[in-house]
Amino acid sequence: MLPNSIKNKYSLVRDYKAGGQSQTFLISSTDVLYILKKPNSNNLSKERKFRLKREVEALKLLDGHGVPKLIDADVDKDIYIIMEYIKGKTLTEYVGGKPLNFNKAIVLFEKLISVMDRAHKIGLFHRDIKPDNIIIRDETEDPVIIDFGICWLKNEDDDFKTKANIELGNRFLRLPELSRGSNVTVSTSDVTFLVGILFYMLSGEAPNILLNENGEMPHQRHNIHIGKLLKEHRGLSYIFDKGFAYDISLRYQTITELNKAMENLNNRLDNTGYDIQEELKAVLNDSFFVKQKERIELIKNLHQVFLGAFHSL
Repeated sequence: MLPNSIKNKYSLVRDYKAGGQSQTFLISSTDVLYILKKPNSNNLSKERKFRLKREVEALKLLDGHGVPKLIDADVDKDIYIIMEYIKGKTLTEYVGGKPLNFNKAIVLFEKLISVMDRAHKIGLFHRDIKPDNIIIRDETEDPVIIDFGICWLKNEDDDFKTKANIELGNRFLRLPELSRGSNVTVSTSDVTFLVGILFYMLSGEAPNILLNENGEMPHQRHNIHIGKLLKEHRGLSYIFDKGFAYDISLRYQTITELNKAMENLNNRLDNTGYDIQEELKAVLNDSFFVKQKERIELIKNLHQVFLGAFHSL
C-alpha cells in the first residue's frame, strides 16, 4: 500500500479517506502521525500530474500557515504527498447542523480570512472551500484549510487550464463562474465561498446556490436563526447582500474588501471608532450600490423612452 521509496521510513496506520481520484492514509514515523495522499493509479495524464505538482507548490508556498505543513512529496516516480496530520473535526462535524455561537463564528471566520488573504497575495486560489475542507484543530480551535487538489496559481501554464466543460467548486455553494461551460478563475469565487462559510456557521445550513427559484439569496430563505441575527446586526445583512450577489461584478472582489466589511461590523458591535455617517458614506460609494443605482437610472431612462414612443403613436 505504501510507495516503495518510503516503506522503510513510514508505517501504515489505517485508511483515512477515499476520493474520486486519490486516497489518503494515516501513516506514522517514530510515533508521529502524518497524512499520505496518493492517486488511485500512478498512470497519470499530464494534466493530472500537473495538478499534483500544483498542489505541492501551494502547500510549499503557504508553509503551514493555516494549511497542513508539507513533509515530503514525489510527483514524478512513486507519486505521493505526505502532509502534517491535523487532529480535529471538520467544520461540518464541528457545526453539527446547528448554528454556532455568534462570537465563536466571527472569530473562526476572521482566522479563515487571514489564511486566504495570505494565499491570494501570492496568487493562489483554492476554488473548493467548503466545510469538509476545513479542519478545526483540537488544541487551539484554529481553522486549517485542506485539499488544494483543484487550486489555481496565477501565471500557470495555459496548456493546463481547466477545460470549459468541467464544473469546479462544490455542492456546498454552486457558483455560476465555476459551472460547466465556464473557465473563469478569479479571486471573487474564494471570497464568495468564505461568505458561504460564514452563513453556514451562523445558520447551520449550507447556502447551496446564490439564488433559488424564487429569486431569494441564502439569507432570505426563512432561516429563523439567521433572520434574528440580521435584525440584531444590520451590517451582517449587508455582507450577505453583497457577498451572495449573482452578478460576479457586484460581489466582493478581494479578501481585503471582505475584511474591511468585517472590521466595520466589529466596530458596530463594540462601538469602537464607529461612525454611522462614515459607514453610510462608504456603503453608498461601494461598487455594489453604485452599479445598482446605475441600473435603476437605466431602467428609468428606458421607461421614459418607452412612454415617449407610446404617446407619439
